[in-house]
Amino acid sequence: MKSTIISSVSHELKTPLAAAIARVTALLEEGEGCDAAQVREEMAAIAEDLSRLNTAIVDLLDVSRLESDAWKPQPELYEIAEILGTVSSKLSAENRARVDFDIPESVPYVFVDFSQIARALANIVENALLYSPAVERVRVSVSSDAEDVVVAVEDRGPGIADQEKELVFGKFYRGAASAAVPSGTGLGLAIAKEIVESQGGRILVEDAEPTGARFVVSLPVAVIGAEAE
Repeated sequence: MKSTIISSVSHELKTPLAAAIARVTALLEEGEGCDAAQVREEMAAIAEDLSRLNTAIVDLLDVSRLESDAWKPQPELYEIAEILGTVSSKLSAENRARVDFDIPESVPYVFVDFSQIARALANIVENALLYSPAVERVRVSVSSDAEDVVVAVEDRGPGIADQEKELVFGKFYRGAASAAVPSGTGLGLAIAKEIVESQGGRILVEDAEPTGARFVVSLPVAVIGAEAE
């Protein structure tokens, strides 16, 4: 595990940092020879590199907090639509336009830590966007029964082989399909699983039709009044 962590940290932190430094250095060397369009293009690329660096750092810090039990849930009553609204608002405009939300008007409350569950669902939605072709949409649907509120995130990517369906929730695991997408820490789904299960929920992945993967998060329906006990 130690060597895996070191390998992930050295690659996922060093690569975007090195790219950002190289771009800034090139701009400085060109000086006044850079036109405005070139500067904007390079600055956009630098922002993307730094965003990737920030994501890697946040993932590593979150795993550290979860493993040390330092990230204790602070649950309250919430509507799942409110949580998904926060997930949507944090997506880029381009990615937000690719996600379809299907949320019934009446859904039971859940008793969860808002920021943690939003983090878990955001990881799953961002993962679906990453693995889906740019021309395809991601569907987020909500359903419920007497026991659970269920959030399903369905993509149109290559899907996940049966032998990998449990492995994808492991720390630092990157499946066969990851070769076709930008690198990552392999921690997003592991963090999502830790968060969901810490709050009494369940998460699994299944095949979508006609292609792709469907990640299903089940959260217990809140019993009104029980939170005060």
